[in-house]
Amino acid sequence: MPSKEQLMMVAINCPGYDPINDGFSATIGSKYGDSCENCYNWEDDRCQIDLFDEVLTNIDQE
Repeated sequence: MPSKEQLMMVAINCPGYDPINDGFSATIGSKYGDSCENCYNWEDDRCQIDLFDEVLTNIDQE
């Protein structure tokens, strides 16, 4: 299972990120902040459009 930090970094950098709730959030890591867990494509603890690993790898290479 990816860490909360990884879920946030991938969401920020993912071209397929589609937030369930895109309302303003003043707290980093809050329930509705940028995170894979707040994406329509995230189900059963995995990316349904298979972008998570690719985006994470690209972040790690920067």
